[in-house]
Amino acid sequence: YLSCQNIRYNDSSVCNSRGNCTIKNKCSCNANYFGDNCEISLCNGTLGNITSTVCNGRGKCLFSDTCTCS
Repeated sequence: YLSCQNIRYNDSSVCNSRGNCTIKNKCSCNANYFGDNCEISLCNGTLGNITSTVCNGRGKCLFSDTCTCS
């Protein structure tokens, strides 16, 4: 069966619920989400894994354009 990171393509949690499993272990992410498993959000134009600058360096990017303060 088709799966991404050992989660079936039709499971609601596949690709962190932020995209679709299109081929084995390959997610097609929704807008503003990136990474192999759509685990990286984009906040105000900055990737969430760039911790020194995302959310003005004062928090974490939880979802697309949604920061939480430290």
